[in-house]
Amino acid sequence: MAGAMMTAVSRSGANQWHAAAYEYLRNSALDARNFFDSPRDPIPPFRRNQFGGLLSGPLRRNKSFFLLNYEG
Repeated sequence: MAGAMMTAVSRSGANQWHAAAYEYLRNSALDARNFFDSPRDPIPPFRRNQFGGLLSGPLRRNKSFFLLNYEG
């Protein structure tokens, strides 16, 4: 399955450096049993970890800017 994401920005950048980092972790520790699961079987394992970071700043002051984003 293929997908794409495109973003268009009409605003100018900033002359300061900006950075952000995040992590989202979800597992089956607090999940309830599915209606169709057998009561004798354990809860199926589920683990999802999404992380990333963003870095932006000026290439030339008041002229050109960059933005770098990563998700994994």
